[in-house]
Amino acid sequence: MASEAQLNQLQSLYIAYFGRPADAAGVSYWTPIIDGGTSFDEIASRFMESDEFTATSSDLNDVVAAAYANGLGRDAGADEIAFWVDQIEAGNATVASLLEAFRSTDDTTDSQTLENKILVANAYTAAAVAGAEFDTAASVALLAGVDSTQASVDAALNELGQESGDTFTLTAGADTFYGKAGENNVVNATTATLTDNDVIVDVSSSDNDVIKLTATAAVATG
Repeated sequence: MASEAQLNQLQSLYIAYFGRPADAAGVSYWTPIIDGGTSFDEIASRFMESDEFTATSSDLNDVVAAAYANGLGRDAGADEIAFWVDQIEAGNATVASLLEAFRSTDDTTDSQTLENKILVANAYTAAAVAGAEFDTAASVALLAGVDSTQASVDAALNELGQESGDTFTLTAGADTFYGKAGENNVVNATTATLTDNDVIVDVSSSDNDVIKLTATAAVATG
């Protein structure tokens, strides 16, 4: 099963290339391909070759420009496009790594804008997977209105009939948190505060709750 991080990366490709969230059919198609080990570089290449993308774009310049416009909500400068096109053509970067660079950049406005668009896109996709109608034009307009502000996220989620939920920070003691149905709750934790004694319950599978875990010590992966 594709991880949350992988699904977020897939979502970022949909946003960058098409300006819209992933649809239910797309999630069903790409999830086993991701599970099979196909790289996001390969997936990005296939997005670039898709009819949906080539209908309006043709080359790497268009890809980079679309990534800025759709992912960050702003036009790329000529120097930014030239830099990334040169990096990609030289083999030093890929479109997938470009998007990850957006998410980790020191420019908090850019990084938060993309994270917010991913959050709203995930909510739209979850609704589609649950059976809601997928309106491409409406989804594009919805994401276009999302920027780096929480207000833009709240407005988008309200339009979807969802609400931003509570933010809860775990302590070093035993904590209990119950997420409300239909709300998108955030639980902040570290490897020191997330323990076997904590109880985190969500009563809905159709909203988009997030656990933000910060590693404060070495984490065993084996």
